[in-house]
Amino acid sequence: MKIGILTFHQAHNYGAVLQCYALKDILSQMGHEVEVIDYRQPYLEKHYAVLNSHKIITNLFHFNLGVAWKLISSIYPNFRRRELYRKFLKRYFSLTRSCSINNIPIGFDAYIIGSDQLWSKECLGGELDPVYFGNFAHSISSRLITYAVSSNDSSIKELIGVGSSQFDNLCNISLREEKYALLLSKAINREVTVDIDPVLLAGASVWFPLLDDKWKGKRYIVKCLYRDWFSHKADIEKFVDLNECKEVDLTSKTYSLIDFVSSIYYSDLVLATSFHATIFAIIFHKPFICLKLSDGNDERCENLLNILGLSSNMYIKIPISQHHDNINWNSVEIKLEKLRRRSIQHLTEPLR
Repeated sequence: MKIGILTFHQAHNYGAVLQCYALKDILSQMGHEVEVIDYRQPYLEKHYAVLNSHKIITNLFHFNLGVAWKLISSIYPNFRRRELYRKFLKRYFSLTRSCSINNIPIGFDAYIIGSDQLWSKECLGGELDPVYFGNFAHSISSRLITYAVSSNDSSIKELIGVGSSQFDNLCNISLREEKYALLLSKAINREVTVDIDPVLLAGASVWFPLLDDKWKGKRYIVKCLYRDWFSHKADIEKFVDLNECKEVDLTSKTYSLIDFVSSIYYSDLVLATSFHATIFAIIFHKPFICLKLSDGNDERCENLLNILGLSSNMYIKIPISQHHDNINWNSVEIKLEKLRRRSIQHLTEPLR
């Protein structure tokens, strides 16, 4: 079967690209011909642009010189980051031609929409994108399938308010978060499955060919913190000092995707608010701390950690002590394998 994936593959975000890599690999192993549809989502194109001349000019005009200088000084780092991601996409992905909502390639037997936060309006400039609900021109025989789409508190409320018509084009509805699946299923009177992120679905072995041994043999803590974590900065610094390790700050976004995977694999501990940094720590059996920010965006991590019996690794406040690996990984793997079997079934059923 010829399959096209629609997701956030162009985002300069480790998790967005790596979950797509994992889904592509899983589908290819099933024997499908897989391409990633190079949909240039308008907000993401602007958000990840190397140069935002409009913002620079606007801030200069209003004498916001500090903001303008920050935007100007970010041009080179943005360019370098874009090239790192382009290099990875070129090497590992089979992309269609670039397209907009008006000319998404036809000729696919199935379109898989997912994974990632495609139904989170905060990731799309405040508005949900109809493409990620299958509202685009396609062959009448093509199947529109979702897999492990993620949302958040505010977006799921909006989706419930819209009603079932939003989902009429879709063969199935698959979410990552159980809480949102239950709410949505009840609201639209339709089955909504709960499925794991493709990174977890793929497991550890998929990532071994990407590992770079330059990270091997070093002692360090990986830090991958997004959203509003700054009130925890002093506690984090104390924690790192007490553990007597160097710090690798993936939050800086200056590392390649290969470095992201490799640094976590060879690390002593992972400290994260990032969902994908957390799940890479899990599949590589690394000690980890997941920081809960209570901002309406913790559901992805909280749901997964509860299911895997790892909720004690989620903290509202960083523990100011050395952190030891007391996780029963055999128990985690048994739970994960059960989730993988269920999610594979949910993924393959609409493709039959």
